[in-house]
Amino acid sequence: MNDKNAPVELIDTPAALELTAIEFESPGRFAVHNPESVTADAAQWEPAPFTLGQHEHLERFSKPQEARAHVLALIQQAQRNLCLYTDDLEPWLYHHSRRRLSSNLHIRKLNPDHANEESAFLIADDRGLLLRPELNQQSGYTLYNDPARVRQRQTQFDQAWDTSITDPDLRSFLL
Repeated sequence: MNDKNAPVELIDTPAALELTAIEFESPGRFAVHNPESVTADAAQWEPAPFTLGQHEHLERFSKPQEARAHVLALIQQAQRNLCLYTDDLEPWLYHHSRRRLSSNLHIRKLNPDHANEESAFLIADDRGLLLRPELNQQSGYTLYNDPARVRQRQTQFDQAWDTSITDPDLRSFLL
């Protein structure tokens, strides 16, 4: 390209850089209507009155508040470990500000190439089990002292853990 065909560059001057003013008129004020929190009553959650390692009977639940009471009882009483097998960490069940987890926490994603269980469960130590057989329902049962069933679910959990994958979005961070 020769100088005759070259585009002419405008010289940057303060007058050339100024933008014309525009007029803006707000259409009014808007209210934001966010949905109510799933855990509005979380501060009022109370643990179920059963003792891990001592209560022998199967306890069924069919309502979210009953499930929360059993989860809270198992989590508060666990001394060594908690294993949680869940599709999405069910906020309606596990979201509570009073729950503090240690910094020794590992989260993995299920491997999509392997068959996955269509249920959700929580294992507390080697005794307690909360099982929800249907993911789309909020019912299930809790066992506070059943080492045999806990071993079966622990084996299932360990197999899923061994084939699970790490997710870069879930990398550990210092608490």
